[in-house]
Amino acid sequence: MRQFLGAIARLLTQNQCDALTLDWADLRSLHTVAVRSVLAEIYAPATASRMLCALRRILKEAQRLGLMSAEDYARTTNIKLISGNWLLRDGL
Repeated sequence: MRQFLGAIARLLTQNQCDALTLDWADLRSLHTVAVRSVLAEIYAPATASRMLCALRRILKEAQRLGLMSAEDYARTTNIKLISGNWLLRDGL
């Protein structure tokens, strides 16, 4: 999850922050919609979905700690799932 969050943090800040230095509570829906769009272009659907799951979890923690309002959390995490072909590898 840290790698996923690190990739998202670098994407959001043009490589200026990582998962530990980004202020996640400052994110808003404009940011998460943009992240979703870029992840859908770069990664396989399963990977992008796991990355969005990590993003939602860290935003939930920011809300739980009182760093983000429940309303901002709800808006920020209201992003569509990434769909695509979910093929299993190696014929499994």
